[in-house]
This record gives sequence, structure tokens and C-alpha cells, in this order.
Amino acid sequence: MLKAYLVIVLAVFLSAVAQLLMKKSAARPHKSIIFEYLNPIVLSGYVLFFCSTVLNLYVLSRVKLAVASALTESLTFIFAMITGRIFFKELLTRRKIIGGAVILIGVMLVAL
Repeated sequence: MLKAYLVIVLAVFLSAVAQLLMKKSAARPHKSIIFEYLNPIVLSGYVLFFCSTVLNLYVLSRVKLAVASALTESLTFIFAMITGRIFFKELLTRRKIIGGAVILIGVMLVAL
């Protein structure tokens, strides 16, 4: 069971990195609309999203759906908030921090 939880964290991490790549690419000018969606940065993000999906399938075969969904969705929000702050200097307000803490408490109640 611990292995499944670690796989959830890895899947969410890969998804967060994929989101970072997509945002990085979206912030750049592109030669054409095709290159906007089919450049190396975006394609790398697609690959990471695919890997994250495969890992999620593994988790869903071993963990109850409610637990897997709660962990995946909440950790995605937390990772996005943290990586947005680190890599894009996005504002991390007190409200976001409190919201993240409430989410984590709720997930612990569901998962434990």
C-alpha cells in the first residue's frame, strides 16, 4: 500500500513538471500555431502527462478510487501552488496557504 502512495506522489510530480513545461512554452512567442502546440517543450509535457496517466492507472488498480482521487487532486493543487511560486514567482497569499492546509487536512481524513 505504501508503494501505491509513493506512486501517487510520483505521478503528481510528473504532472506538475508537465504543467511547468506547458506554462513555459505558453509564455514564449511561436512561429506558428502548429509550433505553439508541437514544439519540444510541449511535446515533453505531453510525454510526462502520459507517464503520469500510466502511473495513475497502476494506483487505481491498488487503491480505492475515493482515496486515489482525493490524494491525486489535492496534491496536484499543492504542487502547482509551490512550483508556480518557485519557477514563475507567482504570488502565494495567506488565503492560498490556508486553503492548501485545509485541503491537506481533508485528504488526511479521507486517506487515513
